[in-house]
Amino acid sequence: IFLVTSRSDLSGPNLASIQARVSDAAFLVGVLAGLTTQSNKVGSIQGFDFPTLVAQTEAFRLGIKSVNPKADLIVSYLGTFDDPAKGKEAALAQISAGVDVIYVDADSAGLGSIQAADEKGAKAIGWGIDQNSVAPKTVIATQRVDTPTEMLQEIQLIMDGKFDGKAKQYGLETGTVGVSDYHGLVSAAIAAQVEAWRQAIIAGAVTVPHLTDKEAAVKLDPLKLPPPGALSTMSATAAAMTPTMAATASN
Repeated sequence: IFLVTSRSDLSGPNLASIQARVSDAAFLVGVLAGLTTQSNKVGSIQGFDFPTLVAQTEAFRLGIKSVNPKADLIVSYLGTFDDPAKGKEAALAQISAGVDVIYVDADSAGLGSIQAADEKGAKAIGWGIDQNSVAPKTVIATQRVDTPTEMLQEIQLIMDGKFDGKAKQYGLETGTVGVSDYHGLVSAAIAAQVEAWRQAIIAGAVTVPHLTDKEAAVKLDPLKLPPPGALSTMSATAAAMTPTMAATASN
Protein backbone atom coordinates (compact mmCIF):
# COMPACT_ATOMS: atom_id res chain seq x y z
CA ILE A 1 0.00 0.00 0.00
CA PHE A 2 1.32 3.40 -0.98
CA LEU A 3 0.52 6.70 0.77
CA VAL A 4 1.29 10.00 -0.95
CA THR A 5 1.32 13.30 0.92
CA SER A 6 0.57 16.80 -0.36
CA ARG A 7 -1.89 15.51 -2.94
CA SER A 8 -5.65 15.07 -2.66
CA ASP A 9 -6.50 13.54 -6.04
CA LEU A 10 -4.90 10.08 -6.04
CA SER A 11 -6.77 6.90 -5.20
CA GLY A 12 -6.71 3.19 -6.01
CA PRO A 13 -6.97 -0.27 -4.47
CA ASN A 14 -3.49 0.06 -2.94
CA LEU A 15 -2.95 3.83 -3.20
CA ALA A 16 -4.24 6.87 -1.34
CA SER A 17 -3.18 10.49 -1.10
CA ILE A 18 -3.59 12.70 1.93
CA GLN A 19 -3.62 16.48 1.90
CA ALA A 20 -3.55 18.85 4.84
CA ARG A 21 -6.05 21.69 4.45
CA VAL A 22 -3.25 24.21 4.78
CA SER A 23 -5.36 27.10 3.50
CA ASP A 24 -7.53 26.89 6.62
CA ALA A 25 -4.52 27.12 8.93
CA ALA A 26 -2.93 29.86 6.81
CA PHE A 27 -6.15 31.86 7.09
CA LEU A 28 -5.96 31.59 10.88
CA VAL A 29 -2.40 32.91 11.08
CA GLY A 30 -3.54 35.66 8.69
CA VAL A 31 -6.16 36.60 11.29
CA LEU A 32 -3.41 36.57 13.90
CA ALA A 33 -1.16 38.80 11.78
CA GLY A 34 -3.97 41.21 10.94
CA LEU A 35 -4.81 41.66 14.61
CA THR A 36 -1.14 41.90 15.67
CA THR A 37 0.33 44.37 13.18
CA GLN A 38 0.79 47.92 14.39
CA SER A 39 2.01 49.35 11.08
CA ASN A 40 -0.74 47.74 8.97
CA LYS A 41 1.99 46.24 6.81
CA VAL A 42 2.41 42.47 6.90
CA GLY A 43 4.88 40.29 5.01
CA SER A 44 4.83 36.79 3.55
CA ILE A 45 8.05 35.02 2.58
CA GLN A 46 7.65 31.76 0.66
CA GLY A 47 10.25 29.43 -0.78
CA PHE A 48 8.69 29.10 -4.24
CA ASP A 49 5.52 30.14 -6.02
CA PHE A 50 4.24 26.56 -6.07
CA PRO A 51 0.42 26.37 -6.20
CA THR A 52 0.12 25.16 -2.60
CA LEU A 53 2.37 27.97 -1.34
CA VAL A 54 0.47 30.55 -3.37
CA ALA A 55 -2.78 29.16 -1.95
CA GLN A 56 -1.45 29.53 1.59
CA THR A 57 -0.32 33.09 0.94
CA GLU A 58 -3.71 34.03 -0.50
CA ALA A 59 -5.53 32.40 2.43
CA PHE A 60 -3.19 34.32 4.74
CA ARG A 61 -4.03 37.52 2.83
CA LEU A 62 -7.75 36.81 3.18
CA GLY A 63 -7.35 36.22 6.92
CA ILE A 64 -5.66 39.60 7.31
CA LYS A 65 -8.29 41.29 5.17
CA SER A 66 -11.16 39.75 7.13
CA VAL A 67 -10.09 41.33 10.43
CA ASN A 68 -8.06 44.34 9.31
CA PRO A 69 -9.04 45.71 5.88
CA LYS A 70 -6.54 48.57 6.27
CA ALA A 71 -3.53 46.25 6.32
CA ASP A 72 -1.40 45.59 3.23
CA LEU A 73 0.48 42.39 2.43
CA ILE A 74 3.94 42.35 0.85
CA VAL A 75 4.87 38.96 -0.64
CA SER A 76 8.30 37.58 -1.53
CA TYR A 77 8.79 34.27 -3.37
CA LEU A 78 12.46 33.43 -2.91
CA GLY A 79 12.97 30.71 -5.51
CA THR A 80 14.84 28.64 -2.93
CA PHE A 81 14.27 26.61 0.20
CA ASP A 82 17.91 26.40 1.28
CA ASP A 83 19.46 29.88 1.11
CA PRO A 84 19.15 31.57 4.54
CA ALA A 85 21.01 34.64 3.27
CA LYS A 86 18.37 35.22 0.59
CA GLY A 87 15.61 34.71 3.15
CA LYS A 88 17.22 37.24 5.44
CA GLU A 89 17.68 39.75 2.62
CA ALA A 90 13.99 39.48 1.66
CA ALA A 91 12.87 39.96 5.26
CA LEU A 92 15.12 42.97 5.76
CA ALA A 93 13.68 44.55 2.61
CA GLN A 94 10.14 43.99 3.88
CA ILE A 95 10.96 45.37 7.32
CA SER A 96 12.54 48.44 5.70
CA ALA A 97 9.22 48.94 3.89
CA GLY A 98 7.38 49.02 7.23
CA VAL A 99 6.42 45.37 7.72
CA ASP A 100 6.22 44.42 11.40
CA VAL A 101 4.79 40.86 11.14
CA ILE A 102 6.22 38.29 8.72
CA TYR A 103 4.71 34.90 7.79
CA VAL A 104 7.54 32.53 6.81
CA ASP A 105 7.30 29.24 4.89
CA ALA A 106 10.66 28.65 3.26
CA ASP A 107 12.40 25.82 5.13
CA SER A 108 16.08 26.64 5.75
CA ALA A 109 15.84 29.88 3.79
CA GLY A 110 13.08 30.92 6.16
CA LEU A 111 15.45 30.70 9.10
CA GLY A 112 17.22 33.70 7.65
CA SER A 113 13.92 35.57 7.51
CA ILE A 114 13.22 34.79 11.17
CA GLN A 115 16.74 35.92 12.08
CA ALA A 116 16.15 39.25 10.34
CA ALA A 117 12.85 39.72 12.19
CA ASP A 118 14.58 38.92 15.47
CA GLU A 119 17.36 41.43 14.82
CA LYS A 120 15.01 44.22 13.75
CA GLY A 121 12.27 43.75 16.36
CA ALA A 122 9.59 42.49 13.97
CA LYS A 123 7.32 39.55 14.74
CA ALA A 124 7.43 36.27 12.83
CA ILE A 125 4.96 33.45 12.21
CA GLY A 126 6.56 30.11 11.40
CA TRP A 127 5.39 27.03 9.53
CA GLY A 128 5.36 23.28 10.18
CA ILE A 129 6.55 22.36 13.65
CA ASP A 130 6.58 25.00 16.40
CA GLN A 131 9.45 27.35 15.47
CA ASN A 132 9.38 29.49 18.62
CA SER A 133 12.68 27.96 19.77
CA VAL A 134 14.41 29.54 16.75
CA ALA A 135 13.70 33.03 18.16
CA PRO A 136 11.71 32.80 21.43
CA LYS A 137 10.85 36.50 21.62
CA THR A 138 10.06 36.85 17.91
CA VAL A 139 8.11 33.81 16.66
CA ILE A 140 4.68 34.54 18.13
CA ALA A 141 3.11 31.41 16.61
CA THR A 142 3.57 28.74 13.98
CA GLN A 143 1.15 27.46 11.35
CA ARG A 144 1.12 23.81 12.36
CA VAL A 145 1.21 21.14 9.65
CA ASP A 146 1.68 17.73 11.26
CA THR A 147 2.22 15.34 8.35
CA PRO A 148 3.61 12.52 10.55
CA THR A 149 0.34 12.36 12.53
CA GLU A 150 -1.66 12.30 9.31
CA MET A 151 0.45 9.37 8.15
CA LEU A 152 0.00 7.57 11.47
CA GLN A 153 -3.78 7.92 11.25
CA GLU A 154 -3.72 6.42 7.76
CA ILE A 155 -1.43 3.61 8.89
CA GLN A 156 -3.82 2.86 11.75
CA LEU A 157 -6.59 2.41 9.19
CA ILE A 158 -4.39 -0.04 7.32
CA MET A 159 -3.62 -1.95 10.52
CA ASP A 160 -7.33 -2.05 11.41
CA GLY A 161 -8.24 -3.38 7.97
CA LYS A 162 -10.17 -0.21 7.13
CA PHE A 163 -8.03 1.15 4.30
CA ASP A 164 -10.34 2.27 1.48
CA GLY A 165 -7.93 3.66 -1.12
CA LYS A 166 -9.65 7.05 -1.12
CA ALA A 167 -7.98 10.44 -1.20
CA LYS A 168 -8.48 12.43 2.00
CA GLN A 169 -8.05 15.96 3.26
CA TYR A 170 -7.08 16.61 6.86
CA GLY A 171 -8.64 19.77 8.28
CA LEU A 172 -8.56 21.72 11.53
CA GLU A 173 -10.93 19.24 13.14
CA THR A 174 -8.30 16.49 12.92
CA GLY A 175 -5.75 18.33 15.05
CA THR A 176 -3.04 17.84 12.43
CA VAL A 177 -3.21 21.43 11.14
CA GLY A 178 -3.82 24.66 13.00
CA VAL A 179 -1.92 27.21 15.08
CA SER A 180 0.74 26.40 17.66
CA ASP A 181 1.02 27.62 21.23
CA TYR A 182 1.54 31.37 21.51
CA HIS A 183 4.19 31.14 24.26
CA GLY A 184 2.72 34.16 26.04
CA LEU A 185 3.44 36.46 23.09
CA VAL A 186 -0.18 36.98 22.00
CA SER A 187 -2.88 38.69 24.05
CA ALA A 188 -5.83 36.66 25.33
CA ALA A 189 -8.19 38.84 23.29
CA ILE A 190 -6.39 38.11 20.01
CA ALA A 191 -6.05 34.42 20.83
CA ALA A 192 -9.80 34.27 21.48
CA GLN A 193 -10.56 35.82 18.10
CA VAL A 194 -8.32 33.32 16.30
CA GLU A 195 -10.06 30.50 18.17
CA ALA A 196 -13.49 31.86 17.19
CA TRP A 197 -12.50 31.73 13.52
CA ARG A 198 -11.10 28.22 13.99
CA GLN A 199 -14.37 27.00 15.46
CA ALA A 200 -16.35 28.68 12.66
CA ILE A 201 -14.26 26.91 10.00
CA ILE A 202 -14.62 23.54 11.75
CA ALA A 203 -18.37 24.04 12.06
CA GLY A 204 -18.67 24.85 8.36
CA ALA A 205 -19.88 28.39 8.99
CA VAL A 206 -16.81 29.83 7.27
CA THR A 207 -15.23 28.36 4.13
CA VAL A 208 -11.69 29.36 3.22
CA PRO A 209 -11.14 29.14 -0.56
CA HIS A 210 -8.09 27.40 -2.04
CA LEU A 211 -6.71 30.09 -4.36
CA THR A 212 -3.75 29.18 -6.56
CA ASP A 213 -3.50 32.47 -8.48
CA LYS A 214 -1.29 35.20 -7.05
CA GLU A 215 -3.20 38.10 -5.48
CA ALA A 216 -6.50 36.29 -6.07
CA ALA A 217 -7.68 37.18 -2.56
CA VAL A 218 -7.36 40.90 -3.37
CA LYS A 219 -10.54 40.60 -5.43
CA LEU A 220 -12.53 38.80 -2.73
CA ASP A 221 -14.70 40.31 -0.03
CA PRO A 222 -13.56 39.74 3.55
CA LEU A 223 -15.01 36.66 5.22
CA LYS A 224 -17.39 37.30 8.09
CA LEU A 225 -17.40 35.63 11.48
CA PRO A 226 -20.95 34.50 12.39
CA PRO A 227 -22.43 35.22 15.84
CA PRO A 228 -21.36 32.67 18.50
CA GLY A 229 -24.91 31.35 18.88
CA ALA A 230 -25.07 30.42 15.23
CA LEU A 231 -22.20 27.97 15.68
CA SER A 232 -23.58 25.93 18.57
CA THR A 233 -25.40 23.27 16.56
CA MET A 234 -22.73 22.91 13.90
CA SER A 235 -19.93 22.87 16.49
CA ALA A 236 -21.64 20.09 18.41
CA THR A 237 -21.86 18.03 15.23
CA ALA A 238 -18.19 18.61 14.37
CA ALA A 239 -17.07 17.76 17.91
CA ALA A 240 -18.86 14.41 17.71
CA MET A 241 -16.77 13.34 14.71
CA THR A 242 -13.56 11.39 15.24
CA PRO A 243 -10.41 12.76 13.53
CA THR A 244 -10.48 10.04 10.88
CA MET A 245 -14.20 10.51 10.25
CA ALA A 246 -13.70 14.24 9.97
CA ALA A 247 -10.81 13.81 7.55
CA THR A 248 -12.94 11.54 5.39
CA ALA A 249 -15.92 13.88 5.50
CA SER A 250 -13.80 16.83 4.42
CA ASN A 251 -12.74 15.05 1.24
